[in-house]
Amino acid sequence: MPREPVALIDPSIIRSDGFLVLCSWCKKVELSGNWVEAEEAMDRLKLFEQEAIPQVTHGVCPPCTAAVKEEINQFESR
Repeated sequence: MPREPVALIDPSIIRSDGFLVLCSWCKKVELSGNWVEAEEAMDRLKLFEQEAIPQVTHGVCPPCTAAVKEEINQFESR
């Protein structure tokens, strides 16, 4: 399902030296071991109240990792 643009991933915004991990598949953000929607992460971290928001790096959240592994297993079992 298409999503509205999210300012957190806008490349034109000035960034700090810190990093946020964004799931490459579902775009959730990792916060202290929990994966939350980008909008929730922005709210909880008060990102736009800071002078510069963190840089974004990518990973894959556990549910997406499991889904990809399942898809690979199904492909390999054909």
